[in-house]
Amino acid sequence: MLISPTVIGRKRTYWIIEIMVRKGQQMRTALTHPFGLTVLTTSLLVAAAMRYLPPLERWDGQATWVALWGFLGYGISAYAVTRWQPAPSGAELVTLQSIRQYIEGELALRQESHSTELTRTLSEAISYIDRQVEPLLAHLMERESDLATLLEQYERGTLPPPEQSVLARLQRLHQLQRDAIDDCLQQAANAAGTLAAILQTGDDTRVAA
Repeated sequence: MLISPTVIGRKRTYWIIEIMVRKGQQMRTALTHPFGLTVLTTSLLVAAAMRYLPPLERWDGQATWVALWGFLGYGISAYAVTRWQPAPSGAELVTLQSIRQYIEGELALRQESHSTELTRTLSEAISYIDRQVEPLLAHLMERESDLATLLEQYERGTLPPPEQSVLARLQRLHQLQRDAIDDCLQQAANAAGTLAAILQTGDDTRVAA
């Protein structure tokens, strides 16, 4: 069945919105993490005390360094939070991890053979899965599950359903979420399959391209 350009456009728009929401949530979580804020606040207070309290005047020259180390610790904390990802759960995430492991295995083989160009490309692919695909897929799955539960409650009668136009809109949104999840896995599987086919040529430059 052919997919109309309108549907494709809606799916792309939905993906862009999801990416923006996910990135915003990650940034907000990283910048407001208690550990990072504690490190920054403590270092600034200590620096201020070293600069302005008479008993600590002899360390006045170190105040700037203390503040800088505080900002550095805050930055490292924020980076660590953005890099951390929860353990995969759900069949779709397990499938994605299987694809990642396949690419990681090919990367290990190329590292042993010192294929620099292909090693860099495969490393970037794994990094893209970790930083972009898996977090977005997990977020989509969570929202799809929540909406599926709500629709099921409407169907069972445990919650009073909205009017038909609203219900139809929720159902369409749920289908878009489901399609996005399936498309994400299909694209990852296509990429891994293409990699497997081209690897048979033995031409690392072509594979990297």
